[in-house]
Amino acid sequence: MSLISTNQTEREAEAAFLRGHLAVLFGLFMMDSEENQMAILDALPGSPSSDLKSAMAKHTKLSKLVDQARDFVVFYTVVSKRLNYDRADGDDDGNGEKVKESGVVKEVVSFLEGLRDDAS
Repeated sequence: MSLISTNQTEREAEAAFLRGHLAVLFGLFMMDSEENQMAILDALPGSPSSDLKSAMAKHTKLSKLVDQARDFVVFYTVVSKRLNYDRADGDDDGNGEKVKESGVVKEVVSFLEGLRDDAS
């Protein structure tokens, strides 16, 4: 693998991580706030909500957020498991606290999936 393709692969991985992280953050902002839902979805690239195909545009944007948030869940799970594996006792974070997968992240993904499915 050449240095150029390695750098490009690293940039793509970083971009995917950031997109996933932002998808989860946007989902958190959108929970319990229809005003935030509209503002965030309007700000995302794609057709504006005022478009005649608003439901389709909303569904498309939410589908992308769901996919990106799911990718973040996979990344987070892999990193968490790796951190657990690397620890001598395998089940704490070095401060005596258990390391576990984030229920919050999974809750956000479920929330975004529900929004997407309702937009259909």
